[in-house]
Amino acid sequence: MYDGDHPSRRSSCLLADDDEVSQEIVARYVASLGYVDLEIVSDGRDALIRCMAQKFDLLILDREMPFIHGDKLIRHLHASNNANSTTPTVLFSASSGAEIVEIGAHCSADVILSKPLNRSEFLTVIHNLLHPSL
Repeated sequence: MYDGDHPSRRSSCLLADDDEVSQEIVARYVASLGYVDLEIVSDGRDALIRCMAQKFDLLILDREMPFIHGDKLIRHLHASNNANSTTPTVLFSASSGAEIVEIGAHCSADVILSKPLNRSEFLTVIHNLLHPSL
């Protein structure tokens, strides 16, 4: 569980989600970590453009986005030779239970989380993906 320790280096994170309420919730949670700079885009196409232009420490993607879905974006990034091809990824889904298991079987995200997010679980996942040795 995330215990509040702050790493010495700031981390960059991209959030791609078309839902403004989800964007606000994630931004508030991430801000509470105190060491993450968050960039927000509203669709998969903008996420792809940002991923081709800048290296991020973490990608947080909604599964159901306009233009390019989060799971397809992850597959594309992993298959290409770009700065974010090995960047850790978190995929959100409104699905739960067996549907999450099915999504996980076909998606190469590092972590898949159901919406609505559990704050403690989300912060622990983010912290551990950004700083696995802390």
